[in-house]
Amino acid sequence: MAERDQAGFVHGVFTGYAGFVVLVQLVLGAGFPDMRAVYKDLASDVPLPLLTRITIHPAWVWGMPVLGILTIMGLLARRPRSLVPYIVVAVVLTGVALLTWWYPRAPIYALAGNITAD
Repeated sequence: MAERDQAGFVHGVFTGYAGFVVLVQLVLGAGFPDMRAVYKDLASDVPLPLLTRITIHPAWVWGMPVLGILTIMGLLARRPRSLVPYIVVAVVLTGVALLTWWYPRAPIYALAGNITAD
């Protein structure tokens, strides 16, 4: 009985973590300025890297948290006994949040390294 309760607890930990990552994804989408406008004002003739274009698109910024919420709701509705789906969802959502944090700012970070004071 204790082993079954422990497994349920671990499932809940991964589900709670995945929910937290979705919350972070929402904060990243709402809390930072519109990066599309920043790049448009900065240099409209310079092509952005593919991952930057993908991660600043509104479909990514707002669609990924919605997809994460739906995925977590699916896990909660089906309640698989295996821990693997919970781990996979947590890892994938963490990767999505990291992509959302890094790639919209990557060209700015690359440009900042080339600025020198003369």
